[in-house]
Amino acid sequence: MAIAVQSDPKDIAELKDIFNALDKNGDGSISFSELHTGLADRENKDELIELLQAADTDGNGTINYTEFLAATIDAQTFMRESYLKTAFELFDKDKSGKIDASEVRELLQGDDIKELYTDE
Repeated sequence: MAIAVQSDPKDIAELKDIFNALDKNGDGSISFSELHTGLADRENKDELIELLQAADTDGNGTINYTEFLAATIDAQTFMRESYLKTAFELFDKDKSGKIDASEVRELLQGDDIKELYTDE
């Protein structure tokens, strides 16, 4: 949440508009009912709802503005080129600038993925 609290208001103007649109009763927080209603027409609504419900860090059943910003800014941060480049470099074991089949295989044979991977 530190990022959300310290963010420049100019950088989060669009997020504020989204928050206000979801906060139908204007009480400064988004109830899960408001969340479901506000995102009902979105194709990826289930993912968004799951992300935002997880943002309820104080467990009071609503998402306040700071929690909303923390969740949405964190999601945007993960898509920054520098983070993607770092992730790519972790998989590009031979530093060739490409992730080849053997590197993918090595990734898929890792302990976290092994249970999910099949040859089918």
